[in-house]
Amino acid sequence: RIWVHLGCTDHEKFHPQLVSLTIELVFKAPPDATLSDNLEDTVCYFQIVQKVKSVLQGQRFNLIEYLTVYIWKAILESLSDQRQNITSL
Repeated sequence: RIWVHLGCTDHEKFHPQLVSLTIELVFKAPPDATLSDNLEDTVCYFQIVQKVKSVLQGQRFNLIEYLTVYIWKAILESLSDQRQNITSL
């Protein structure tokens, strides 16, 4: 969950709203980490969460649909090294 300035009116956006996110990654095949137990062989979910928090900080959004795409783009950017292993997000 993350606090986001979201809403159509200035009044709505003035006070941040708590937004719950569910981020689901679908892999083409099990990550190598399932055999190696090494963080380097998989996606670091902590880094994804930190990236999302970072790009949302100080931003204001009118629509939740736009917010969703904004978050999606940030996640894709943070997955640059692992993107070829993920079929959907």
